[in-house]
Amino acid sequence: MPTSTVNKAPLTTTPPAADKTYCSALADLTGGGLTSVNIIYGNGSAVRAAVGTYTCSVAALIVADGNGFLIGNFDVTYKIADIIVAPFVHTITVKA
Repeated sequence: MPTSTVNKAPLTTTPPAADKTYCSALADLTGGGLTSVNIIYGNGSAVRAAVGTYTCSVAALIVADGNGFLIGNFDVTYKIADIIVAPFVHTITVKA
């Protein structure tokens, strides 16, 4: 009887880059779909993170099997993204 081999399918998770202004925060996200995917924010996500670009600070992680999706059937590549913190612009109006 012939034998066959089933290889794992490639799967890449790519989170979106995150933009925020100084004095705002980014909260981790949990999503659904085929399985549970969490977006995790690292350096630069805090309220008082300094203005600038925080490279490699956003990750999308597959955390559970579900709805017929079995992580063991995939060769997963996890990509990362940046957080960009922009200055908080405020206007001061002086009345005479």
